Amino acid sequence: MHRIYFKCVVADAVPGRVPVLSDAAKKSATDARIWSSCTRFNGTTIRPTDPVLMLAGQYNQNKVDVHSPASPLYEFFKDLPRAYYQYADGDDLG
Repeated sequence: MHRIYFKCVVADAVPGRVPVLSDAAKKSATDARIWSSCTRFNGTTIRPTDPVLMLAGQYNQNKVDVHSPASPLYEFFKDLPRAYYQYADGDDLG
């Protein structure tokens, strides 16, 4: 659903034109079609350039960031983007 919404409403896609949005456009928090913000548990606001934090681990154990080489999941996540804005357009993920 996100892809359909993005391509039809946000991107106004033209066939053969890649990328649809520049990094600067995706980093901007002023377009509500691309970015809506929320707060973290500590009250700070999540921005488009903030890193996505994905933790792995078992219940009641220390959690490890999946982007850390110490994580057993590192190989699966190491090539994925870190910032939220880099997930705005799925075409950029390859």
